[in-house]
Amino acid sequence: MHIFGEAPAGERRADFISSVVRFDSSPSSPRRLVAGILGFGLSYLLENQQKYSEKVGMSNGAILEKIDSELNRFIREVLGGSQSPVALILGKRVSAEQVQELNGLRERILDINRRIDESDETGALLHGMDGRYIPAGPSGQITRGHDEVLPTGRNFYSLDPYRVPTRSAWRVGQRLADA
Repeated sequence: MHIFGEAPAGERRADFISSVVRFDSSPSSPRRLVAGILGFGLSYLLENQQKYSEKVGMSNGAILEKIDSELNRFIREVLGGSQSPVALILGKRVSAEQVQELNGLRERILDINRRIDESDETGALLHGMDGRYIPAGPSGQITRGHDEVLPTGRNFYSLDPYRVPTRSAWRVGQRLADA
């Protein structure tokens, strides 16, 4: 999926961005949003992929593929510079709330795209070999929704002092210390 020093381009870039945003499992995930616009509940589809939907004449697994395809099409439209209203891109009637979420998704896609362009892995490698400073950045698996690792080419740290310990870990530690 990634070649050192080479930013993905064209279809590969759209696929790359899709693999980043589709992992989001929050209640407002892009995949959940597109599923809702198409009239499906994402959780049900994921839990029952083997079931067949008489309503649409395909398995839930095939419906998930359709959802991913529509999400990919939306991403390609955004990357292609489409200024069409988001409702027209998907070709479905959408609520005002869904339009707002789609506009937020459009901004996220454009932000990820911009940060991919800012990546300078080769430059960072050459700076490091010269003994010069390489800016720090978080580590993480981008295809698991960690788009904060972009732009690449930074000196990554594996422990983020702003995220560790988590609140729940802090509470457990307090209880253990008090015991």
